[in-house]
Amino acid sequence: MSTLIVGDIHGCWDELRALLDKAGPGEEDLILAVGDLVDRGPDSPRVLEFFRDTENAEALRGNHEERHVRALRGQAELGFSHEVARLQWAGKDYRAACRYMAGLSLRKELAEARVVHGFWEPGRRPRKQRPEVLLGMPEGLTRLWERFDKPWYELYDDDKPLIVGHLDYLQNGDPFIHDDRVYALDTGCCRGGKLTGLLLPEFRIVQVKAARHHWRVLRKEYRRYRHYDVDAQADLDWRELDKLVRGIEKLDALPAGLVERRKKLRKYRRRAEAALDVLLDEILRREAKIRGKLRAEEGFKALPADRHRKRFRRKAGAGTLGRLLLLAYKGRLSRKALRREFKHPKALIRFCEKLGLDPKAAAKR
Repeated sequence: MSTLIVGDIHGCWDELRALLDKAGPGEEDLILAVGDLVDRGPDSPRVLEFFRDTENAEALRGNHEERHVRALRGQAELGFSHEVARLQWAGKDYRAACRYMAGLSLRKELAEARVVHGFWEPGRRPRKQRPEVLLGMPEGLTRLWERFDKPWYELYDDDKPLIVGHLDYLQNGDPFIHDDRVYALDTGCCRGGKLTGLLLPEFRIVQVKAARHHWRVLRKEYRRYRHYDVDAQADLDWRELDKLVRGIEKLDALPAGLVERRKKLRKYRRRAEAALDVLLDEILRREAKIRGKLRAEEGFKALPADRHRKRFRRKAGAGTLGRLLLLAYKGRLSRKALRREFKHPKALIRFCEKLGLDPKAAAKR
């Protein structure tokens, strides 16, 4: 049985398929990824699904998988590349993907070699290796710098060859091989480099060229996409909201996460529009109630108009609610007037909720 060990794939699904075609592993052969299956490339979900659903395929956990897992648990924030990849999944599929990533091992012992994603701490037995070192996390690298005055791979002290990914050491498309004992297979596929595989037991390198600089393309696309995140737009005004909805409606072939954002954006606008109607009805109802009570007071009808207005203002009270009631009393309250009062839809929705109104329910009607 042969083993094909694959370097950092980073969502480059077409390159993975090309590498598999070139290497030609059989159904009895093992396909093992060193980690960092996701982020920076065009199709992280397809790559992850392949290793999850293919019987003779396995993957180790890299620092990019680790970041997604920690973020879902609330232990970290997603970085830029993780946010870009997050858009490639629908919500429930992303949660399932994170559960799979959380279950990935940090180390694989083969007859011919040992495989981890990031680094190896010299002088420590395999079972004593720290996760942050194996994953290639910043704190793991800091530990190695503090403990050793040479690169960790020069001090690797085990007889079994070690195969890693994580860093494109040479940045020229070639894997970094130190003393025929440490093999680093990250060759920058997502940045227009190559996807590298290592065939065991012969330790033969197999490579395919990346179709393009995927990460550059995705960064450019995300600059457009990130505008459609309603949660990140706390100061979104009415005109900007309308513009966002019009803009996203024009986009075709959206990633799954952006389809969800489009639905959320549509829903948010419906809720904001419903809030205008709900609040307008409520203010008019309250104004009519106050006016009715004043008319029922003895001697009120005989008072001049300016005294009527003063009495109404006193009953209406101060603040935003008082201003809106007075507008209604003067016959000037409208949806347009509410938009002027609440320049941001979120402020309007919060005010409705403060009054015990439910724009969400109204939006569903």
